[in-house]
Amino acid sequence: MKKLLLVVFITVIPFRFLNAEESTISGVFSNIIGGARASVFGKSFVAVNTPELLDANPAALVNWCSLSVTATHTNLYSYEKLYYDGIGIFYWDLPFWLPKGLTYRRLSLGGMLTTDDYGNILSGNATYSENTITLIFSYYLFSNFSIGISPKLHIVDGFDPAFGYGMDVGLFSSSIFSFDLLGGKFNTTIGIVFNNAVSNINYQNGFVEKVPKKIDLGFSLDSKNFTFAASISPYISVACEYKWDLTHLRVGYEIKDEESILKLGVGFVIPQFSLSLPLFDYGFENHKSLENTHRFSVAYHYDLQAKITIPNVPLGSQIYVNGEIYKMCTVKDSPQLLLKPGEYKIKIIGKDKSLIGMTKEPIKVGSCEQKDVEIVNDAIMFYSKGIESFELREYDKAKELFERATQLDPYLADGWYQLGRCYEILGKIDDCINAWNKALQIKFTEYKFLQEIIKDLK
Repeated sequence: MKKLLLVVFITVIPFRFLNAEESTISGVFSNIIGGARASVFGKSFVAVNTPELLDANPAALVNWCSLSVTATHTNLYSYEKLYYDGIGIFYWDLPFWLPKGLTYRRLSLGGMLTTDDYGNILSGNATYSENTITLIFSYYLFSNFSIGISPKLHIVDGFDPAFGYGMDVGLFSSSIFSFDLLGGKFNTTIGIVFNNAVSNINYQNGFVEKVPKKIDLGFSLDSKNFTFAASISPYISVACEYKWDLTHLRVGYEIKDEESILKLGVGFVIPQFSLSLPLFDYGFENHKSLENTHRFSVAYHYDLQAKITIPNVPLGSQIYVNGEIYKMCTVKDSPQLLLKPGEYKIKIIGKDKSLIGMTKEPIKVGSCEQKDVEIVNDAIMFYSKGIESFELREYDKAKELFERATQLDPYLADGWYQLGRCYEILGKIDDCINAWNKALQIKFTEYKFLQEIIKDLK
């Protein structure tokens, strides 16, 4: 069963006027971002790990879905007949040599006044359009580092027809390092896009244009409820997003061409349809030149995730996925985890905070697969039996079981702790101190309370 993600954006942006750069073929090359969420982040959006990133950084495609369909519509109605539309189809489960995405974008303007070289009016209702067709190739170079290439075909229709090509190159690295701050775990991500690394536009009149090359460089810090992103290329852009229940609050600030732009945004989630991703988005920008700009987006996300079932989990246990407690649903008597593709290490902690089981190695999860995960190894088996014997006050038997568990897994800190308890009860103080010191070496934060007990024992 394939993993499906369907994203649809509908955006309305009232401008007082359109920048000259955006009214030429260069406007299509500049990667107009139609979504309200993306507009708040600005250029730093190239490093925000989200399905909406597929249009901004081709390298990020590998981090998400098997199938994605996106559509955008923008009406710049300060110009009566100026529209921007786009559609994209992305499919990851294809052979290595095939493109992973295809997009079509169109910038159209009607009701234009055209004249000849002498100033005579030729038409009062001329049309002009810029059309761009893009293929996206995206590959992993390493486990958390990917590269994307987007060759483009450009066609200009209207009073000055043109035909040309271009290419963008993207780099994306997720989870470079993680750290704990203010009670949350943050992951760092870096995204780089080389816009128009190759470009050539040939006009019918013989003029050849090289579209300016641009580099979008951004990084982001992301936790469960908070995202911060920043970019210094091609201009300064910072933004943050806070996820409060079903509401996402955003604020951004941008310094561009000596103009400071404040951006505000909000998104609303309907879990039944969008799986914790915003369904409705609104963005506001305070421009000096453009005055106030409003953006409205509607997105529908349909995401079939991998289903991982863990059998024989005792009631009241907590399941940790990559170090964090994971919310789960239940299928009969076994908990079932819904996970995105990636690598996961799973650990189960019982009611008494004892270690019940864990995966020996991180398990690799693909899109939309359903499988059982075996988490009990020999060391955990002896450890679990040792807990049972300890609760029955069979301390000699429990000691032997914990000794066997720590022999099989010398890094089983919980095993060393329980072994120390057995030694203490049996009057083997030196062995108790040695066991607890090993537990401290492996998990100092969790067992630092043992330091005072060891001092008293000495």
